[in-house]
Amino acid sequence: MQVCQECQLVYVSKESLKVHVNRMHKKLKPHKCEECDYSTYQKNMLKHHCMSKHNMYEKPYKCELCSYETITKTVLKKHVMAIHLLEKPFKCKECDYRSSSKCSVQKHFMVVHKKIKLYACEMCNYEASYPTNLKQHIMAIHDKLKPFQCDECAYKALRKFTLNQHILTKHKNVKPFKCTECDYVTTYNSNLIRHVKRIHKIKK
Repeated sequence: MQVCQECQLVYVSKESLKVHVNRMHKKLKPHKCEECDYSTYQKNMLKHHCMSKHNMYEKPYKCELCSYETITKTVLKKHVMAIHLLEKPFKCKECDYRSSSKCSVQKHFMVVHKKIKLYACEMCNYEASYPTNLKQHIMAIHDKLKPFQCDECAYKALRKFTLNQHILTKHKNVKPFKCTECDYVTTYNSNLIRHVKRIHKIKK
């Protein structure tokens, strides 16, 4: 285990500690945008910036076995191994989790077992366990982007899943959550939990 001398956070490897120190304490930002003055420590954040601010959506690496496309050769290789070859040679030492990449297992160990949040927002104090969560945070909070538009009203959502929920509950009046004790039905699981606790005195 590697301990940061500045804040005492513990990391699995020297490399992950180095990333933490350079990003959080030295404030290094080696990746610079060619179109503007933006710079960042994380390469994937530069890609997100270019995609959202400069409309650079090109994904040059294409899978020969399906329609999957990506912006890096490394990610394409991981996709082929995990999806088409079903190869997951790397295993977590704490649980049964397996992956096609050693890096994924290391991240899993740090996030799931060590509860370390690897991804920090450069514009606020938000930290995330996964890059997708950080990306969604930046899009919603800082970029104010909600790309999924409802066809029935002016509602917009950050995620397609959230939009689908909106359509089912607001326009189709679907109530999938049903009480097992009575005829009560509701749109949201949280409403069902409150109902069961309040009406039937059952703790879930």
